[in-house]
Parts: sequence; structure tokens; C-alpha cells
Amino acid sequence: DLTIYIEEGETVRGRVIDKNGTGIGGATVKAAGRTRHYIERSEPDLVKKSITDDLGGFEITNLKPGRISLEASHPDYAKGSANNIEVKEGEVTGGIEITLEKGTLIYGRVLDAEGKANSGQNVRIYSRSARFFKTERTDGEGKYSFPHVPHGTYSVSVPQMSATKYVTIKEEEKIEINFDFSLAGSVSGRLYITSDRPEEASFFIYARNAAAGRGTYTGRKSSKVDRDDDTFKLEGLLPGKYKLTLVCKGKKDGRFVNMDVNTSPSEIIVEVEPEEEIRMDITVIEITERTARERGIYRIEGIGTGKANFIIESSGTDKQNLIIEWNQY
Repeated sequence: DLTIYIEEGETVRGRVIDKNGTGIGGATVKAAGRTRHYIERSEPDLVKKSITDDLGGFEITNLKPGRISLEASHPDYAKGSANNIEVKEGEVTGGIEITLEKGTLIYGRVLDAEGKANSGQNVRIYSRSARFFKTERTDGEGKYSFPHVPHGTYSVSVPQMSATKYVTIKEEEKIEINFDFSLAGSVSGRLYITSDRPEEASFFIYARNAAAGRGTYTGRKSSKVDRDDDTFKLEGLLPGKYKLTLVCKGKKDGRFVNMDVNTSPSEIIVEVEPEEEIRMDITVIEITERTARERGIYRIEGIGTGKANFIIESSGTDKQNLIIEWNQY
């Protein structure tokens, strides 16, 4: 005889409410551990979820014991979550409340260099810390909007134009962010290279918005420096403060490598006014081979409990071994 045992798993119950404590019906509640995003992409049927009733109540069953996160969403609200919930074997975990707020409306227009509506342009909003990412296309009047944006610090960008602005949301409000390229300015000048110039060197200058914060997209303008006279010109810079940086690509031991460039002054900050053309010269005092990036973020998703040996190898450095143990939850 064949005996089959069916393991039902554990249950969590709770409510999705607004800031006044009123239940929100029709909200979707998802439950997952750290591998949620991987599961949603590869095996969406494995995501545990529930739709709230008229009083905002939900129940999710067949969960494995461990720590989980719950995320609630509704078309009329910003997303909300409850994190680090411990699901115990043989027990029903209840009393969970997830509060949803209306969030903030971010809207605006994109205008071209002649001040006319720039239709069909992609506008992107992103925050790593708030786990929020959306892209909208401007309409015939150059307008875009992002409703129900939760609290956090965001970058709002027009990627094709390498233009980025930053905003911090602390309460429910309406925020207008326009991109008017008829007001764009420029920064031009020349490099004075006092250090040894690498073989077949090419220099690139970048202008990054100085307001860039942690967890935001840092779009940047770039320009290749003329190899004949070492001049450069960065165009299409919207009014604001920018940090300028230089990099070099040159030949060493028969191969091209990326190099860091030290300048005088060491930090170059410029403030561009509407339609302003800034002229400046930059002195290069040192060029060194870039042996390793100053920071690196490694992320592996969709794996269970285990132990592994990672080998990290970078040009110009010795191999580094990292032994990592992890638990799935």
C-alpha cells in the first residue's frame, strides 16, 4: 500500500487598513522571503498571495515556518509592507496590520531645446531604498505623472537626455518636476596634463548631479575630450549643481586599461544657471591604473540554505576567496 502525507503548511492572517484604521477591500497581499523577486520572475505560481475582503481582512496559507515579509498593494494607494514576521510551526500567526497611504503624486512636463512639448519621451522614477521603480512615456503635451508614490528619496530622470533630478517625500503631497531643455547650459574648457600621458590615451569627462543621494539613480552627462587639443564640452545641462569627474583609458603592457585621474582642484563642483555657458580649464596632476573598484555590490537570488566558496578576481590584484554561509527566509 502507498500512503501519501500532505503537509498543509502554516497560516498568517491580518488586515490591510488606511491611516484612519478603515479596512481596504480588494488589496493584494503577497508573502515571501528574500527570494520573492526571483520567484515572481521564474515561477509566479509559487508566490503566496491573497485578496482582502470588504473589511480588509486576508489569510495566506501553506507557508513554511520561518521569517517572511508581506507586501500589500492597491490601485488607489501606495504600496505598504510588514517585515520580519515569524511564522511558527503548528501556529496561526494573526493580528498583522499593513497600513496603506495615498502617497504622493509626482508630475511634470518635458520640453525640448526650443521649449516645445517633448512627446513620447521616457521618464523614470527610482528608489532602491523604497524598492520603487516605474517608467512612463510623455503624452502629446509632454506631460507625465506617477501617482501613489510612497515616502522615500527618489531620482526622476529622462534617460535619453541623461537628465536627473532628486526629490525626498516625507508626507502626502503633489510635487511638480519639469525638464525644460530650453534652459540648459554647458561647461566647456581644456585639460592641462602635467603628468605622464599614457600610450594612446583617451579622456572622458562626466557631469553628475551633485544632489545625488544614496539609493537613487545617478544619471550623468558625458563628453569625450578631443585628442588633438584636449578640449571638451558638456552640453544639455539643466540648471543645478554638478560634480565633474575625469577618467582615462590608455594602453599598458599591450592592453587597454581604465585609469583614475587626479585633478587640481581635487573636487570640481560647478553650478549651472539657466542658459549659462561656463568656461573652465582643468589641470591633470596624476593618472593611475584602476586596479579595483572602490565598492562592489554582489547579489545572488533564488538559492536555498547552503554554503559556498566565491572567488573574486580583478585585473591587477590577487584572487580573493570568500566563504559565505546563508539561510533562506
